[in-house]
Amino acid sequence: MPLKQTRSKLVCVLSDERGITRQAAAARKQGARLIELRADLTGTPLPETAALLKEIKKASRLPVILTIRSKKEGGKFSGSESQRLELFNSLIPSADLVDIELSSRILKDVLKTARRRGKKVIISFHDFKGTPSASRLKNTLKSASAKKPDFVKIAACINQPDDFARLADLLHFKHKSGPSVCIIPMVRKRAYRAFRLLASALGSGLSYACLEGTVAPGQIPLREHAEFLQNML
Repeated sequence: MPLKQTRSKLVCVLSDERGITRQAAAARKQGARLIELRADLTGTPLPETAALLKEIKKASRLPVILTIRSKKEGGKFSGSESQRLELFNSLIPSADLVDIELSSRILKDVLKTARRRGKKVIISFHDFKGTPSASRLKNTLKSASAKKPDFVKIAACINQPDDFARLADLLHFKHKSGPSVCIIPMVRKRAYRAFRLLASALGSGLSYACLEGTVAPGQIPLREHAEFLQNML
């Protein structure tokens, strides 16, 4: 598969409220183009997260993605979907982008709030056990794209090289007028960590990295990922 001459936007994931302004400033210096706040993981009471979002934006001077991940798709939010919607509605004004799962019953409502507020939307899908079949991956991309988000993010666990090949094939199905396609290979085998970098090289719209620790399997340190992207083009 030929490399695309587009640079993946590197997202730094923040999930620990301790020293978060320092982390946000460091993320910019190390090459992040966006910050994702995993509000379900920070430990900060969610109603107070608006202030945290503002602190991150001020310290990093980067766009901030708001994510309140449900337990169903690997997150820690334990409340009801109605409660999660209330939080999204109150926090979206303080963010620049919002991530909402394709499977969520509040997807339509979150899209409505984000569009009314002029915010960009990432519709996400996660499979922590493996990589779906090629037909299911394509149908998932088609279903998410029909909602007209700005990005469609498909994250899947890579258990063997053929899994990554199926996931990467999704990058061929992006239409000029459609959302940016993001593929996120989640890897547990150290030998497969390179698939994270390869996804960026092949033109994934967004790539996710970490400053300290990891939030998803196989995440690569931000500085290393940024240097790879810098040297690639």
